[in-house]
Amino acid sequence: MDVKIYTTPTCPYCHATIDFLKKNSIVFEEIDISKNEEIAADLIKRSDHIGVPIIEVNNKFVAGFDEEEIEKLLSSEKSED
Repeated sequence: MDVKIYTTPTCPYCHATIDFLKKNSIVFEEIDISKNEEIAADLIKRSDHIGVPIIEVNNKFVAGFDEEEIEKLLSSEKSED
């Protein structure tokens, strides 16, 4: 399962999402979109969301820190592996 979280350094919800993923032993890649405008623009195009955090699991997206939606996405992707 490929998990990415798109963040910015000053976003408190990003930090909460990272803590949630770590607490649940989810291996993820953090991508700071404030450092690369091309990545940010591509993310908006692919996810249809503006703002962070955005969690991507196998090319499916959850915008914001929504534990229930993140858990649903992670569970559905685990069952497909």
